[in-house]
Amino acid sequence: MKLAICNDLHFNFVSAQHRRDFIARIEADAVLIAGDIGDARYTCEYLNDFTLPTMVVLGNHDAYHGSIWSMRATLAKMPRPIIYLPGWGVLQYGHTGIIGIDNWCDGRLGDYQRSTFELNDFHLIDELRGPYIDRLSKIQELAEDSATQLTNLLQDVVEHPTITELIILMHVPPFAEASFHRGKPSSLNTLPFYTCKIAGDVLRLWIADHPQINVTVYCGHTHGAADVQILPNLRVIAGEAEYEQPRIQHYREI
Repeated sequence: MKLAICNDLHFNFVSAQHRRDFIARIEADAVLIAGDIGDARYTCEYLNDFTLPTMVVLGNHDAYHGSIWSMRATLAKMPRPIIYLPGWGVLQYGHTGIIGIDNWCDGRLGDYQRSTFELNDFHLIDELRGPYIDRLSKIQELAEDSATQLTNLLQDVVEHPTITELIILMHVPPFAEASFHRGKPSSLNTLPFYTCKIAGDVLRLWIADHPQINVTVYCGHTHGAADVQILPNLRVIAGEAEYEQPRIQHYREI
């Protein structure tokens, strides 16, 4: 089975013809998309153009001009070939398992208090905007929710004893080592918004107890490429991205 792995397609920055041409060029049996497909107004419309089985998680941009929880509820109801991974548990193909979460930056790495960096999330997402929102508490609440979901999914993986390879799809890099921006490691200024430390903590603990399973995390969000071996059986690959230039990051046989 051949997988095409993408992230940060941002189809709202290209024409409908460009989008359809891109999708038509995909040569795979299934597609994995690590978030930021479009925004809340159009993400589902864009996904409807896919005819291959398409496994997705949501990114922060997918909730722009709308609500995080509303988008999650809408994606969960989409019919095949769209597979919204957070609602599907563990998918197994041969000895390979696939899971996915909608994770969020959590401000736990870098220097959140002194950071001058600002995401549009705080102006364009219903749950994060407003003068009385405690931004740090809110993003950490979202990240903790995703970490709980990851913990539960990893527990489910153990119920599939023939899985020896595990693919995890998420939007935000779970480690600083996999967070690059404009060709350089993310700085103390941007790390709070370009990492989800709590997801990385969950992974380290679980993987220490399951050395027999090789785990690959595919993510995006920062638009910077990274391919790092965090542990002997844990690799994190973040895909490079540019607006107006959707691309396939990787093809992988499973």
